[in-house]
Amino acid sequence: MNRYILLVLCVLASSACGGGSDDESPGSAEVRFIQASADAPLVDVFVDDDQEFQRGVDFLEVRDYRGISADNRRLVITEASSFPLFTTESLSLEDGAKYSLISLDRRSEMDTLLLLDESTHPDSNRTSLRIIHAAVGVEAEIDVYVSHADDGELATEPTAGELAFKDVVPYRFSDADEYFISVLLTDSGFLVAESEILDLHGGQAYTLLIVDDLDGPNPINFLLVPDPS
Repeated sequence: MNRYILLVLCVLASSACGGGSDDESPGSAEVRFIQASADAPLVDVFVDDDQEFQRGVDFLEVRDYRGISADNRRLVITEASSFPLFTTESLSLEDGAKYSLISLDRRSEMDTLLLLDESTHPDSNRTSLRIIHAAVGVEAEIDVYVSHADDGELATEPTAGELAFKDVVPYRFSDADEYFISVLLTDSGFLVAESEILDLHGGQAYTLLIVDDLDGPNPINFLLVPDPS
């Protein structure tokens, strides 16, 4: 399986409203960065223009969670050790929450997704999976099948159908087991790519990113990221 993916860009604007409380502290959230913009070089991320947050993040790299104040913040992404600006965006963060911030699209049109990570995990014999279409190189809509490895055959129905670039399939629960992921073009049924066997453990939530594959024979690859327990 490819390297993980990370980094991104964005501005965080969010204050935890006090609901009448005298405590005006904005609190903090935890954010991990996933760099999924395939043609972007190493990138640096700054908060409020000059406060270093992450340095030298490569394509398919995932950085650990770091705390950021949930007050108004401006996140900026630039080319590493240089000034060319890729993007800035305003985001809203909730106090005490955990997020995945994912850079997407080509560097000339870099965009981001901010996703709230699963806080309620499945039972010990169950697992949950969230799917993100992050492969800008696949222009047509896709169907995603999650099939049991023991069966060795494609599931009878797609887990998610007609996904466009940047679409997110919310967490779905299933039995803890070994699975493989298949991506087919919606219109033609052509098999674009199939993953290795993925062992989805009980009591664990995962994020699966469908990403561009720069090194292999297929246009896409798969990145499975465990979510916080």
